[in-house]
Amino acid sequence: LNLIPKVKIMIDDFMAQEEYVARRLYLEPGVYPLTIMVNKNREAVYGTCGYNVGTADMILKLYKCL
Repeated sequence: LNLIPKVKIMIDDFMAQEEYVARRLYLEPGVYPLTIMVNKNREAVYGTCGYNVGTADMILKLYKCL
């Protein structure tokens, strides 16, 4: 959190929409955790599901690019 001072972490129980959200991002529904990075306009710029080595590093790299 110290690396991205303006970050907002949002946790939502969107189980009713989970399959829709995952499929819109071409991810496998039901594979958790579902991680989505959005920009200021609330547009998804990155999404991944499942426990993957390097997810946090990828998010930091994308943040620097945005």
